[in-house]
Amino acid sequence: MSNRTISDEKEMRQRWDALIADMEQENLDCLFMYSTDRIFSAYVRYVTDCPTGLQPLMALFSKDGISLVGHGVKGLPLYPPPVKDQVKGQFQYLSGGMRYHDFIRDLIGVTGCASVTCLSDLWPEAVAELIQKYGYKRIGLVGPSMIPVSFINYFNAHLPGLELVDATTLVEKRKTVKSPYELKQCEDCVWLMDELMAAAPSVMKVGQPLREVGRKLRALADGMDCMDLNIMLGKHPTMPMFSEWGQTDEQILKPEDSVVLMIEVSNEVGLWGECARVYSMGEPPKQLVETVDLVFGMQDYLAGLCVPGAIPSEIFEKWSVRLVEKGFPPEGRISCHGQGFDVIEAPLIRPENHTPLVEGSFIAVHPSMYDPPRSTGCFLCDNYLITKDGAKIMSKTPREIIRVYNSGRAIV
Repeated sequence: MSNRTISDEKEMRQRWDALIADMEQENLDCLFMYSTDRIFSAYVRYVTDCPTGLQPLMALFSKDGISLVGHGVKGLPLYPPPVKDQVKGQFQYLSGGMRYHDFIRDLIGVTGCASVTCLSDLWPEAVAELIQKYGYKRIGLVGPSMIPVSFINYFNAHLPGLELVDATTLVEKRKTVKSPYELKQCEDCVWLMDELMAAAPSVMKVGQPLREVGRKLRALADGMDCMDLNIMLGKHPTMPMFSEWGQTDEQILKPEDSVVLMIEVSNEVGLWGECARVYSMGEPPKQLVETVDLVFGMQDYLAGLCVPGAIPSEIFEKWSVRLVEKGFPPEGRISCHGQGFDVIEAPLIRPENHTPLVEGSFIAVHPSMYDPPRSTGCFLCDNYLITKDGAKIMSKTPREIIRVYNSGRAIV
């Protein structure tokens, strides 16, 4: 998979300037961000263009620059020095391919480790030293649910008078509305997904385990230079369902099976999207065809509610009512959410969210509708952009059951 970080300099400066202006309005000295992965905690990458590796990465963002703290050796730079002299105001590459800009003023390595508790204070200590060095007094925590309690405990014990506030919304309102550059990357991500969904029938064979289908699709994605990937599969004649908890990889495809495939993929600069379809190894049963048609219709209904100014909690209530009217249980999870820098980000269609939807949001609409008593149901997903006129579908994958015409070529 790709580790490239190739956002252009103009894009990054626009992000920095917008966040700095917002921080000044809120009287914040800096923002503190803690990133653990490239799937659900992209705040650090949003302001640095640096993807998180195997170890967590921390950032203090202020009007004077960015300080990075991560796994390394205390007293040595977090990353190797630039391969050539740094040119002021321009991006350069560090050894190993990491992007670097002179707005990043500190690269602090510390031998911390998230899984070893005796080292739990080393990273908070390094961050606290930077807070004292630059005299920060009022700090905005970005994504506090992801920041380990060890940081908060250390700050409270060693930095008396430090004020901590939740600044997640300050960053989310910028991160949610995609710029023209980011929208181009979202379009590239959708193209990746459409290509992978179109290739899926060529790797589905009767007699083959689902694990092999996933392996071949991952190999195709790797060749397309995506940054990260998640594939989920499930099979059943009339009610294909995948599970994050149940292990289904070894299930063998049969001629009567239908397969639900979900692909979550990020393109070479790390912008995420997702798509899901039902594939039929043989002629699909009538009840599944009817269900898929119904779910696509419900997807249209939900997407139609996603207009600028709409309140997510009210959309959720209307959606749940419609599900019950169609004979399904009310919504118990997430059927629509923002995406891009994270697999799931704002906006979120949930009863807890009362922030109006805004134009420029890149969203996934994925109704999951199952009726076990009738042994039918499916999960479908497409990518949409919220425009001034409402949600516009971006996916080009056919909105129907996809027949696997070569499924009779059994693996022996």
